[in-house]
Amino acid sequence: MILSDFDLRAYLKSGRLKVEPFDEKIIRENGLDLRLGGSYCKILDSNEILEISEGVDVSKYYKCYDSV
Repeated sequence: MILSDFDLRAYLKSGRLKVEPFDEKIIRENGLDLRLGGSYCKILDSNEILEISEGVDVSKYYKCYDSV
């Protein structure tokens, strides 16, 4: 189901939908812009094959940043 910004505001006001922390700026025409955390990771450029076997340290394949 796609909700309009009007519907989203009504759901939020009635408590049927809850977003924490809430900011009015996240409401768009047909959805909400949500963030899942305060940091993100970017995969580094490499010609090496990404090895994800158990016990392998994959941190050499990406760099993490704080978005705050």
